[in-house]
Amino acid sequence: MKKLTRLSLFLIISVLISNISTIGAKADDNKDQSKLLKEAKESFLLFTPQSIGKAIDKYNKVLENNPKNPDAYAGLAQSYSLLGFYNQQVKDDYENEFNKAHSYILKALALDKSNSNVKRALAYYYLHLSREKEAGKIADEILSKNKKDYEAMYISWASGAKHPEDVTISKALEENPEMIEARVDLAQVLFYRKARYSRAAEEVQKAIDIHDSPYLRDLLGNIYVNQHNYEKSADEFKRAMNMDPKFASAYKDYGISLFYKSKINDSIDQLIKSISLNPRFPEAYFYLAKNYERKGNHAKSDNYYKDFLRLAAGESKYYEMILIAKQNLKDDSK
Repeated sequence: MKKLTRLSLFLIISVLISNISTIGAKADDNKDQSKLLKEAKESFLLFTPQSIGKAIDKYNKVLENNPKNPDAYAGLAQSYSLLGFYNQQVKDDYENEFNKAHSYILKALALDKSNSNVKRALAYYYLHLSREKEAGKIADEILSKNKKDYEAMYISWASGAKHPEDVTISKALEENPEMIEARVDLAQVLFYRKARYSRAAEEVQKAIDIHDSPYLRDLLGNIYVNQHNYEKSADEFKRAMNMDPKFASAYKDYGISLFYKSKINDSIDQLIKSISLNPRFPEAYFYLAKNYERKGNHAKSDNYYKDFLRLAAGESKYYEMILIAKQNLKDDSK
């Protein structure tokens, strides 16, 4: 009887130890997953294809251990939607990224549609697809429960009128100064809509100080061009090209800046290089046409104007350039 009692006690203790070990292992797994999710979010916020790729890798690692983690699916959704948006900005392929984002957000919603991370990812997805009304509605819903959600603050601002003096964007950047997408968005509003070049440059420089990239250097170079500071702009475009020799936008913008300095042959070389890397920028063809016009080669100029008109068709931001191209083609045909 005593032997039986001792055996029973031994078995009970063994089970308890096993359970404690299992609980400890699960706690370690949860800690590792939380760390991965945190690191993935930090990478996501840095706004480069490389950093977004790192975020995607970390979210996938979480799913290897927990295939039903809604936070990881939400992270993948917002990462792919941001990558699609970035690619769209630099005239690269983006449809596949948006399709993946759609697939992952559906999985996240199916697992936990009330999860704040899932809701935020859905808001990002809508924002990156230019569905601002839907993005803003979700962001405001998140903020009604958590007024300090800095990403929801940014999305709410970005979904509205985007006033640069709106306290919402300043609070968002105070909560997390390393949110580069928000800084880029604010800088572009200051640059393109408000012509407040100095402040736009300050915002881009703050982003560069956090995480440098060819995209940021190219944007800063364009701001300097509009300030007619061609030496500084050239430095920034060269930095972008050195950081990524295949970053076509920098060659295109450098070529345009050289056009305004009347360095025709150098401008042509840079614009041709841009087209060889990425033939989708209408501006490259427009300024090639302008350069060949200056050289008196109207046959080449007309061909590039036609290429420009083909690529720029339907895009309102090229309205004035389209008028110029059509008028010059009309004049040459006389």
